[in-house]
Amino acid sequence: MEEGEHVLCFWIHDSGPGIAAADVSCIFERFERGVGHRSRSNPYEQAGAGLGLAIVRTIAHTHYGAAWVSSAEGEGARFGIDVPA
Repeated sequence: MEEGEHVLCFWIHDSGPGIAAADVSCIFERFERGVGHRSRSNPYEQAGAGLGLAIVRTIAHTHYGAAWVSSAEGEGARFGIDVPA
């Protein structure tokens, strides 16, 4: 995106446990599920394949935009997509 260009921003914020700092840098990689998936307290909870955020990033890049995450452990996470208008 170029400076001065109009940008559409889509974001979602949750109040979950947040993402470990070690996982933030690779959260958009295919098949990445982070440390949290190994410590689920509910054995019946569906575990994902680790493709969702990789797909989000691909869609953002296809539209010449970017996908991002901002998180701190214990404070939830904020996921977003910025694309040129």
